This record gives sequence, C-alpha cells and structure tokens, in this order.
Amino acid sequence: MVGQALAMTNPTAADVSVMAVQAGNAVTAITPNGETLVTEHRYIGLDETTERVNTEIRFTGINADPGITVVVDIPDADIEQTTQATATGTWELSVPTTLLPVGHRYATVQYKAGDTFSAPLTVAEFEVKSAESLSSSTWLFLLSTTTAIVALLLAITIQLRYNLRHNPVL
Repeated sequence: MVGQALAMTNPTAADVSVMAVQAGNAVTAITPNGETLVTEHRYIGLDETTERVNTEIRFTGINADPGITVVVDIPDADIEQTTQATATGTWELSVPTTLLPVGHRYATVQYKAGDTFSAPLTVAEFEVKSAESLSSSTWLFLLSTTTAIVALLLAITIQLRYNLRHNPVL
C-alpha cells in the first residue's frame, strides 16, 4: 500500500518505566518538587585523575509493536537515542549522565514506523547535579600522613621531656 501510513500504537505511561541508576543501583533521591535527583559524581585521586561513578538514566518499555523503532529524546540536552522493540514488544535504552548538562531536564518517548512518528509522551522530569569528592585512596593517603605527623610530634614531645628530666638546662 503505497502512500498509506503504518498503523502503530502510541506509548503510554503504563508501558514506560524510567529510573536513574548509579553504579548498578537505583537512585531514589527526590528533589523538593518531586523530580528524580541525578548526580554525576566524580572521585578525585592523588594523581590528578578522576574516576566517574557510572550513572545513567535507564528507560524501559513493554507492549510496543514488535520491531518498531523507539526514540528517547531529551530535547533541552540535545540528546536523541533510538532502539528497536524486541519480538515480544520490550525495549531498553540508557543515557549516561555524562551526556547531560547540569540542570532541569525532561525526556520523551516516541515510536517510529518508517517516516511516521507517534505522539511524544513525556516520561520523566529530573534534575542533574554535579558532585566531586576525594577518592578512597586519597582519603587513605591523607589519614596515613596525618597519623605519621601526629606520631612524629608525639615522639618529639616524649624526647624533649626525657631530655629535660635527665639533662636539665641550667
């Protein structure tokens, strides 16, 4: 049938799930206005390297038409990613937070068959924040250095007290 649009279902809120995942665990932090709080976290090491915690926004869906293209769009971050629905109508797509600028964001899902798009469905609103902290190896270095300095000061104090008792200065 030339020129006829393909019939497709529209995504529904019941069919789409969105969660923030950090280091393999779901993020449950919520902002005061009810949005998911996503933090792009970096650990700073002694050797001036940074280690990012793998953080992503994971989109999953069910009941899509088998083989249909699923489009996840985060318009204000200029991100659009696509995947194909499986034969059972499920799909999954992840957006790393390293691609997202800090600030308020929202995401939509659309289905695409040929050149025809379904109506976009807003599936998530979230706040992206950035955080940095010292790595565990940096903290260990600082703790051991501080301990060594305290031990050295204690040894000097004990030696000075010993010298004053046994070799008093007149």
